[in-house]
Amino acid sequence: MGAVESVVNKVAFPAPPRAYSESQLRLHPDLVFLCTRRGLRIPAVHKRVARAGHRYTLIYSHGNAEDVGLSLPYLDHISKLLDVDVLAYEYVGYSIADGRPSEQGVYDSINAAFAYLTGECGVAPEGVVLLGRSLGSAPTVHLAAQQPHLAGMILQSPLASGVRVLSGVAASFFLAPCDPFRNYAKVRRVRCPSVVLHGTADEVVPFWNGKCLHEALHARGLAFEPFWATGRGHNDMPEDACVQHMRKFLATLPPPPPPQGVGASGGTTLALARLINYDGGLGGRLDDSRGSREPLRGRARDSPAAGSVAPEPWQPEPPRGGTSLAPVRIDAS
Repeated sequence: MGAVESVVNKVAFPAPPRAYSESQLRLHPDLVFLCTRRGLRIPAVHKRVARAGHRYTLIYSHGNAEDVGLSLPYLDHISKLLDVDVLAYEYVGYSIADGRPSEQGVYDSINAAFAYLTGECGVAPEGVVLLGRSLGSAPTVHLAAQQPHLAGMILQSPLASGVRVLSGVAASFFLAPCDPFRNYAKVRRVRCPSVVLHGTADEVVPFWNGKCLHEALHARGLAFEPFWATGRGHNDMPEDACVQHMRKFLATLPPPPPPQGVGASGGTTLALARLINYDGGLGGRLDDSRGSREPLRGRARDSPAAGSVAPEPWQPEPPRGGTSLAPVRIDAS
């Protein structure tokens, strides 16, 4: 099983070279360091909207061939357009994080991010919305299945499971012991309003992956109208249209509760890297010996492997047998 896990990790995690975004990330004013329950330190960027009022905090989980440093322009974009705070954490073994990439490392990483946000920062689970793109759908669904009081979940180009992406549904039954990221099973335990966005011409994570997750949520009355981008693939999703659909989804959710506790004040994060342990302590060592180079701009492409008007209350799609909301589609042209 160890050999199989090793192969799966190599295929699932084509992480970009750690040096690509190191200098840009280390100098970011919103950089914090977290520590997983296994004692591995991971960087995160906690971007807070500098104005009065309560807002949601998005926990962003990136795709497999990008990292937090490469995602910085996107984080600024969604924070501004969605009017939300954003916590983007790094996976174990990615960028300047400790350890080697693994499925368990991905889950440990999002658990550390959630513990920091709800503990150190005093954000209530009801004020947290999860956003996962591609591989990032795996830790997103994993956490949502564990936390029943989240405000919502957004999945963009999500996978049903690792094996199902590569070989289809039938193979996943035979290869269940070594099938990573089984979102199709975990999504049945999700209890928060959710929305799925996917390109119909996606050749990396085929469209049916997102459709089946939407249908599983729809059957339990948890699905907001999906966004199917006609003719779009995995790496050319219409970003502005996607963000506008996310904004529409967020507008239907109840207002978030105010933060509580020591770290509950708003404003911009202090320009220093804080070390926060998942279990409440300090520890570990940060390796500063790695080299650096000019960071890439924009978000990396995934590898084929792997107002003023009060919003109406959120209304889920009716379960099967009822009248369904028409999915939002956008043509590639």
